[in-house]
Amino acid sequence: MCNVFETLRIFFDQGRLKGGTRSYLTDYTARMSRTTEEAPKSTRLSSTLRRRELVEHATRILNEQGLEALHVTALAQRAGVSRPLVYRVFPTREDLFKAVLEDFVRDMMERFQRGLVKVLPGTVA
Repeated sequence: MCNVFETLRIFFDQGRLKGGTRSYLTDYTARMSRTTEEAPKSTRLSSTLRRRELVEHATRILNEQGLEALHVTALAQRAGVSRPLVYRVFPTREDLFKAVLEDFVRDMMERFQRGLVKVLPGTVA
């Protein structure tokens, strides 16, 4: 059975995810930044908010610089946190990449459901 995350990683590596997917990722990054900016600033975030923030920054790195630039050190610098904190949330780079893709897929599915309800009234979301 083919792993979806592995397939998407291969597509990113080969440069096959361009055009609509790339623009969707840019749109997704812009929407994610708006939600984080609206959150109140505090010195200590809950684990859920911290994870969301790290995934958002990882998505931006992935979108702007590609998979090769998605490293724990770069993510920690961009998020303004320590590398050990990133490793506590995502023990491996693969876990980080999976979290980004899971978030991306979850958002796509939500958008698909909303679009389906608009096209086919009476569809249960």
